[in-house]
Amino acid sequence: VPIRFSFINYSFYKNIFIMYNNSIMMSKEKFTEIPFCLSPIYLEKPWGGSRLTGKKHIGEALLVSVLDNYVSVIEGTDIRLDNLIKEYPEKLLGADLVKKYGKTLPVCCKLIDAAKSLSVQVHPDDAAAKRLENQKFGKTEAWYILEAGKDASIYLGIKKGTNKKQFYDAILNNDDVIKYLNRIPVKKGDMYFIPAGLVHSIGEGVLLFEVQQNSNTTYRVYDYNRKGLDGKSRELHIEKAMEVINFPGEFNSGINSVRNIESDFFNMGLVRINSGSEHRLKFDNDNYRMLFVITGSVERRLYFIPSACRDLSLIDREGCDAVALAVQTV
Repeated sequence: VPIRFSFINYSFYKNIFIMYNNSIMMSKEKFTEIPFCLSPIYLEKPWGGSRLTGKKHIGEALLVSVLDNYVSVIEGTDIRLDNLIKEYPEKLLGADLVKKYGKTLPVCCKLIDAAKSLSVQVHPDDAAAKRLENQKFGKTEAWYILEAGKDASIYLGIKKGTNKKQFYDAILNNDDVIKYLNRIPVKKGDMYFIPAGLVHSIGEGVLLFEVQQNSNTTYRVYDYNRKGLDGKSRELHIEKAMEVINFPGEFNSGINSVRNIESDFFNMGLVRINSGSEHRLKFDNDNYRMLFVITGSVERRLYFIPSACRDLSLIDREGCDAVALAVQTV
């Protein structure tokens, strides 16, 4: 029998929390058996907007994270996600993922609000992250566009005909590096896969959902001569970036919006729930899942679905049509 799960509010697990509080005993293990939300972690950025909180310069909202210094807690509690995973790794993540990655969350999910264009940047793959930073994870990511202003765009990959020397010289000469990248107009509902090694930037006016590997390593090559919120120039990482950028033409061409993403690190696709009906959410393995609600009675909220919740029935209790992104680590 599937778990009948409504994402209209969080009472499904908050009531359990209150019940256990009343008995002066809270069982953390309960959160291995039910979907739950995590408190967003808001980060100021010089390019950030005001759509996430109403305050200026809020560029990111980490929805689920075990990044250094940015660890999510279960909403309404003081339970840290990293500690819960260490205590109940297989119940939360699934046995196969624990065997593959250990007792840690392999991905991070966030919202990005770009009031101004982000830097031109690139991320290392797993091998380069190990070699250059002694880190376990590189940073492959994916984007789903939630809002896009007029003429909004993203920049993905180096234009055909631009070689490594040309690009490097442009960086050293503080040239407008953005002109060497493929400009891609975007609209609400577009989805893009950003593999490690692909030079990219998010343009002004874009609000998006991002899933990425569990890494905070970014190599900036151009930042519009912009200063950080502390008034200091932001660091560039030119030499490391040149080591990890993939320059072959085939890597940078044919970049289009996709309907779903299947990669070596995570899968992502849309789930639609019609008003008044239930949607059976089933997966072909025991790995944990995440559900990011795009539209419906509750919007732009992420639910962590533990491995133990292997069969869910979704419904919007207010009878709205709903659209969500299902994300699964592989």
